[in-house]
Amino acid sequence: MWSQALSGKDDQSSFETLNWNFIPWDVWEFNEDTRFGDSGMDRVPSQVIAHILYFFSEQKDLVLDPMAAGAVCSDTCLALNRRCWSLDMEDRPDTRPEIEPYCWNLEGRWEDMPILFSKE
Repeated sequence: MWSQALSGKDDQSSFETLNWNFIPWDVWEFNEDTRFGDSGMDRVPSQVIAHILYFFSEQKDLVLDPMAAGAVCSDTCLALNRRCWSLDMEDRPDTRPEIEPYCWNLEGRWEDMPILFSKE
């Protein structure tokens, strides 16, 4: 719903429409906003995610959320016109089909991992 309501708006206009204060300094205090993500103890305030998106990404950028959990990041990305690749260990295709299930294989050997850094 919010992605449609905010369609075509820039980030600052989106913040105003959501009735969020724009806080450009280093101490952030936010009220819990239940419009984004699933309820739960591990819920990150959506305003924190929105500020991080504002400062470190642009509209239409791809954002990686490797621990999607309550899906606050994916919902906030959708509302602020960012693409989001969300991963989580729990597979919830009925309630959160946008979150891709992914589990690290702890039994794998380091020698089998692709080389990410070369000494050369």
